Amino acid sequence: MITLGLIGCGARGFVFADYITRRQDCRLAAVCDTDRQRVDVFRQLAQVQCAAYYDYRDLLRHPALDAVIIATPDYAQAEILCAAVQRGIATLCEKPIVRTLAELNEVQQIIDKYRDVVCDTPLVLRQHRLYSRVKELVPRPGSMQFAVIHDSVSGGFYFRRWHRLHVKCGGIVLHEGIHSLNIAMQVMKSRPRRVSAMGTLQVYTPRIGAADRCLHCSLAPECPEYFDYFADRLHPLYETPSMQEGFPRDLCVFNSTKDIPDKCVASIEFDNGSLMTYTLCLFSKRRTREMEFISDQGSIWSDEEKGHILSWQETGTPPVEEFVETAPSRFGGADEMAFDEFLRRVMSGKPDTPGFQLALDTAALALAIETSIRSEANVWIEYSRSRTYAFSKTK
Repeated sequence: MITLGLIGCGARGFVFADYITRRQDCRLAAVCDTDRQRVDVFRQLAQVQCAAYYDYRDLLRHPALDAVIIATPDYAQAEILCAAVQRGIATLCEKPIVRTLAELNEVQQIIDKYRDVVCDTPLVLRQHRLYSRVKELVPRPGSMQFAVIHDSVSGGFYFRRWHRLHVKCGGIVLHEGIHSLNIAMQVMKSRPRRVSAMGTLQVYTPRIGAADRCLHCSLAPECPEYFDYFADRLHPLYETPSMQEGFPRDLCVFNSTKDIPDKCVASIEFDNGSLMTYTLCLFSKRRTREMEFISDQGSIWSDEEKGHILSWQETGTPPVEEFVETAPSRFGGADEMAFDEFLRRVMSGKPDTPGFQLALDTAALALAIETSIRSEANVWIEYSRSRTYAFSKTK
């Protein structure tokens, strides 16, 4: 029986609590959040009886704790991860793990020092059946010479939450795009060396006549981003934290203060000479990821929304068409599969060092894209012998 602690009593923490309570091989022993009332409401909604803590350091001292799950907002993850790993506690940390280059280097040093500690992050597309099949179709590791990745998201909700502030999340490419970039890194099998990116805010701009909250807005009946606060089954979790975090759950996505773009495009060059373009749109009416990987030996294209794959092996011949069925649950069932994989590693005591390192390398790429957008410069990614990352810029 694996004894787990959960840090972060929000919507993501609620998902993990559900996974835990449906299993027989683990139990939730303790939860933690800085908001005391949220902890109480969380335990009631999740129907769990466990210890309550209000400082993550106290939870990490909970007796007989086998592993901890970090489900906090992005701005708190790196500090808690480093503290847990230094105590030798197996840790599952929500992506993106870090939000700055300094945090990235700090986590890298901790992971290198405590290599025997199981540490993972749910970059769930790694377990997604569609992308498992895409990777199977790659002729050989590192053979792809060009990639086109597009994330299409109906993502207005980001602009009513803490994600809309760069200081809180490190940027929307880092928070949202890291999933797709991680798959691309697995396929390309080379480290990125140079990034050129741009992003603008054009849709989620101030709207005349809109109120600060959907609850009080006269435009609500025709607003495409209207959010019914009381229809959210987890709204009791956010009634007091609306004051703690400084904004209500149904904040207007148009009139909210924000400093992230709602669309961006990036060009990436890899060490082996391969190239990739990455685009992210947050105001699309559909939710999907489209990826195309191209080499002189063939091409592979996929659409996550439809589970659709096309592959070409010879010029002038029709593509081979496949449809991959996935479960209707989160990320096609891959989210819970990632949690299962973490528990197996906790039981075996064998960390996935290459997998977690790739997650950090992917975060470095996403941070370089964010740096290029904000500085309007080319960004070169440098890796030192001490296994730290650095960025240099050229106009």
